[in-house]
Amino acid sequence: MKRSNARSVMPRWFSGVACIAVVLLASAVCRAATGKAYAVPLLSRATSSAANLQLRWQTPIGLSSSNRDHVVNLWHVGDMVYVLTSKSYIVAIDASNGTVRWTRQIHGMNAAISRPVVSGPHQIIVLSSSAAHYLNTRTGATQTQAKLPFPPGTYPVLIPGSRLLIGSLNEGFNALSAVPPFFPEWTEDSPGDSYISTPVVASSTVIFGSRLGYLWGRIPTDGNHGWKRTLEGGIRAPLTANDSLAFVPCLDNNLYAVDPQSGVSPWVRHLPGILAHRAGISGKKLLIITGGKGLFSLNSSNGKILWGPVPGVARIVARKGATIYASTVSGNLKMINIGSGRVTDSAVLNGAKFFAYNATTPTIFVASKYGRVAAIKPRRQW
Repeated sequence: MKRSNARSVMPRWFSGVACIAVVLLASAVCRAATGKAYAVPLLSRATSSAANLQLRWQTPIGLSSSNRDHVVNLWHVGDMVYVLTSKSYIVAIDASNGTVRWTRQIHGMNAAISRPVVSGPHQIIVLSSSAAHYLNTRTGATQTQAKLPFPPGTYPVLIPGSRLLIGSLNEGFNALSAVPPFFPEWTEDSPGDSYISTPVVASSTVIFGSRLGYLWGRIPTDGNHGWKRTLEGGIRAPLTANDSLAFVPCLDNNLYAVDPQSGVSPWVRHLPGILAHRAGISGKKLLIITGGKGLFSLNSSNGKILWGPVPGVARIVARKGATIYASTVSGNLKMINIGSGRVTDSAVLNGAKFFAYNATTPTIFVASKYGRVAAIKPRRQW
């Protein structure tokens, strides 16, 4: 008997319908998964209980999946949390309860230099790549805006009623009039150089550093009474200061304490790793993260290392009592005793990507790449 080799052939129209069905099913599954992802809290109940943390609020900011928008930065400024997205949207969230107050798109926004700065009652300044925008913090409406005469490379520092201090990506550090139009009051030019390190004002002196390793001190109003010195490496990290000294992390692996009036360093501390993070100040202690090594604590008066490194720390995000709350490179939390450097606890977060530095309250503000923003609060003091 002959065996039949005949095969049933699926009609082409049926194959096309099947493909469409598969695509629709996959799309539905993806939407369902996304919905579930937004529903999952950044801090689970089990983790919050184990680590003595509390999820104060969680807010989805409604990013558009059709144009692949995502979060690129997060800041806590005044009583608001500001979220910046890849499509140049700024979302303003009430820090106390998580309510979205307004959403505003600013074209030409450059995420690297757009941190809002308080410029008056209910007003902030936001820099784009070519302009400064004065926004109403209650509505997000533009109150005024003006073109900048250079591409900014640093966060702005505002001296109310006097000067707007901004480093440029093309050779100059600039002191502008504090209100638009921004007339240049003085400029420090450095040929072939650029400024990406946010300056600091201490003892009536603005201290600023450049990519090529030059460091200046100037009177903010007129640029006079200055000093200049050369360091052995570039300056990339934001500068900080306490009542008597400014602190300059440098890419030569040294942290410089600098007298604002003279530019002289009473101490210099060599540290392993890359010094590209600002030095945090907590009383008489300095907290400094070195890339590839971790968190160190130093005596701010003499630079003596008190403890460290604590590995895996990416950023200090809050403090309560004797406990430092730090984010890790994988987006989780470490709780560290500020006196000893001992890790007292840790917490795994779900999809956390961005943390806002919070120097005013112990609340931790965190966001995922796809638009979940949350406030996490310690339940008790260690």
